[in-house]
Amino acid sequence: MILKERTQPTPTDRFGAAGDKAERQVAHYLARSFGDTRDVLILNDLRVMHDGEVAQIDHLLLHRSGMVIIESKSVSSELFVNRQGEFTRSYQGKRSGMPSPIQQAKRQAALLRKLIDTNKSTLLAKTFGLLQQGFGNFPIEIVVAISDRGIIKHQGKRPPELLKADALTDRLQELVSHHKKGRGFAGLIRQTLSENKKEFEGAGLYNLKQAQIELMAQFLLSCHVEPAPRTAGS
Repeated sequence: MILKERTQPTPTDRFGAAGDKAERQVAHYLARSFGDTRDVLILNDLRVMHDGEVAQIDHLLLHRSGMVIIESKSVSSELFVNRQGEFTRSYQGKRSGMPSPIQQAKRQAALLRKLIDTNKSTLLAKTFGLLQQGFGNFPIEIVVAISDRGIIKHQGKRPPELLKADALTDRLQELVSHHKKGRGFAGLIRQTLSENKKEFEGAGLYNLKQAQIELMAQFLLSCHVEPAPRTAGS
């Protein structure tokens, strides 16, 4: 279910317009795959603040056992990752370094975790008069999606977070299903009977009610802050 559409105006500069196009492409894929899915909530173009820091999140997926931050990158040529995890992109035949979008998304995840954990008393219901555990171990996973036309090259193992936009929703479905099969009493039985314990690694740590993830989504929407409008010459 899409709870927040993209709201940013289309940039007029070339690079800004390319980034906007990449985000719109991903938002389209998310709407097509999860628009009618009640227990998966999508917030596009989310900007939250905590302790003076800002996290600009292109797309956020919430489900009953975690979140996924989706970072869109407008790479329509080649994206190269070396063994040290350093990123290089090509444009008009020239290569240039770029900040790691994986590390960028990890910083967003860290700030988001602090924000929800600080407000855990609001977001988590009480059980027998005691607060449930906080969000210190709440799964916040990361996916970086480049344009469909882009080519990913890498040395060594390809970063599992990195893929093309047309493969995005399959990956998200896998992540949601992974947690779902390890959730609750039925999930505990599956894990107990399974011969492959790694299959359930990190799955089902949280089993929030539908009302709780809806509350969390509404809380994040209430925290959204629009960027200050640009002034002339900025």
